[in-house]
Amino acid sequence: MQPIVKKIKDRVNIIDIIGSLIKLDRAGINHKACCPFHHEKTPSFFVSEQRQTFNCFGCGVKGDVVEFIKLYEHLDFKDALRYVFDKSGLPESDWQQNQERSLQDIKADQEKKDAQNLFEKVVDIYHTNLLQKDNTRVQDYLTKRGLKIETIKDWKIGYTPEAWQFVEENIQDKNQSILLEKIGIVKSKDGKRYDFFRDRIIFPIFDIQGHAIAISARIVDKGEPKYLNSPDTILFNKSEVLYGLDKAKDGIRKFKYTILVEGQMDLLLCHQEGFNNTVATSGTALTDKHLQILRRYTNNLMLIYDADKAGLAATIKAWTLALKYGFEVKTAVMTAGEDPASLLLKDKKLFLNIIKNATHVIDYIISQSDNKSRISTKNSLERIIPLIASLESSVDREFFSKKTAEFFDLSLENINTELQKYSQSEYTYIDSNNRVNVNDVDNSGPEKKVYTTIVKALAEFKSLVYIYNQQLNTLDSKSEGIKPDSDNIKKTDSYIYEYKNSDLGKLQVEYIPDLNSMFDDFEKMDEEVIFNLENIYSQKKVDLDFYRQEIEISYKNFTHKIYNLIFQEIQNKLKKAEIIKDINLINKYTQDINILWQNQKR
Repeated sequence: MQPIVKKIKDRVNIIDIIGSLIKLDRAGINHKACCPFHHEKTPSFFVSEQRQTFNCFGCGVKGDVVEFIKLYEHLDFKDALRYVFDKSGLPESDWQQNQERSLQDIKADQEKKDAQNLFEKVVDIYHTNLLQKDNTRVQDYLTKRGLKIETIKDWKIGYTPEAWQFVEENIQDKNQSILLEKIGIVKSKDGKRYDFFRDRIIFPIFDIQGHAIAISARIVDKGEPKYLNSPDTILFNKSEVLYGLDKAKDGIRKFKYTILVEGQMDLLLCHQEGFNNTVATSGTALTDKHLQILRRYTNNLMLIYDADKAGLAATIKAWTLALKYGFEVKTAVMTAGEDPASLLLKDKKLFLNIIKNATHVIDYIISQSDNKSRISTKNSLERIIPLIASLESSVDREFFSKKTAEFFDLSLENINTELQKYSQSEYTYIDSNNRVNVNDVDNSGPEKKVYTTIVKALAEFKSLVYIYNQQLNTLDSKSEGIKPDSDNIKKTDSYIYEYKNSDLGKLQVEYIPDLNSMFDDFEKMDEEVIFNLENIYSQKKVDLDFYRQEIEISYKNFTHKIYNLIFQEIQNKLKKAEIIKDINLINKYTQDINILWQNQKR
């Protein structure tokens, strides 16, 4: 472990860090909570103050405080470590003096920090400019839209005039041109730089820690484009950032649901009027990453739908995605001609009533469907079936299947048939980080993408066994009277045989047979991996016990990866079986999952 890493971990208490993000309850000498990484009603997530570790006995995620922040905030190790460092109270010099980090990493860190500081300076310049007395036109526009001065200041709303070098003229450090371009504030053409945002109201977008990282800029008068948004930069990725989440996360925890709106003004008015559990997407459609982030706080999602808006299909796509992630998705439908911002200004009680009477998205689509003809029924079902198929709960699927069948005067068997057809055509593979359509996966044999990590883990295991046996042979040839431990030789050589005859191995043959050739070719060594490992271990003074421990760890590593993949395959098949109500398959898959669990316990 690097000295700086150990120093940081020794300085903080995992209970304080995790407890500031999720609610922890004491359970004996430990603390427990509902896991923030998967949906559950009974807490199976435990944090040990004594060991400074966390472990979820439901989904299997575990680690130390840095690993938690890495998973919870969707950061890489370096950024997660920096997050914990900032909470440790250690001086900045400790971070900068970390000699074990590469110069490239240190330079990248410094550039990102400089970019962050510069971006916040630019936001302050825009904000200060808006509050100037000669910008009453913009101030009047915002106040007429209902924003109070407190809201404008709290959200650092700004204004940039119709000038080509406004930002550079107001930045004291004149050597920041290149960095201004990297953070999307200025652009260059034919060797000349100019402001990207001109004559626009500036809505800063903040990351989860409240740092300004991007901008959504609205034109003051008429013109196109109405909104101009920051490009992706070293600070900002629009598919991963939700506008207002830094201020909404406490409200989401309090109210136990999230309101999702589209526009900046909608969000600002919601927060201003007390609906501080509201977030908005930042110039993009709802994404997997957005939903992964929101699930840290709640699995209840309310989507505001504008009844006048065209493009219901796109909205249904967002609803479908949210249902696939296990959200309880409701929709609140605005009255004709209104959006959240305008309705809050006209009639806050009516807006509150609409929120209170929000309905499940499938109920809403059914209520808006036409069942008067064969064609209208078919068109309506094309909207409803994907939503039902996306439901996590088999109880919910049956409930809405019956409701749909009754509304359209169809048999339940007809609905189940349509669900089966849809599931077969839209089958998805879900891994630990993302959700991708099966058509996006290269299925050409055991080297396909979803197996890459298993292939690498097995190659490392094979190499360690090979190196271990080489060490034993060397010891045998050099030391008369000293014989290698035959039990250990037998054990390492028989790992694959034991695997093939285990429950895990048998389930792997059934559910992911493409992996078979990997084990059949076990004796074919990966020379590159062996060479790299030998170089690594030759630099260490280690004994045979070290190799035995490494082999044990490596074996558990690749079998655990196989376990996860089989578990997901069975879950997907179980979901299909539940849709078509095949009792025999449901029983089989349920039994296989139990066998898997027992295998993991051993």
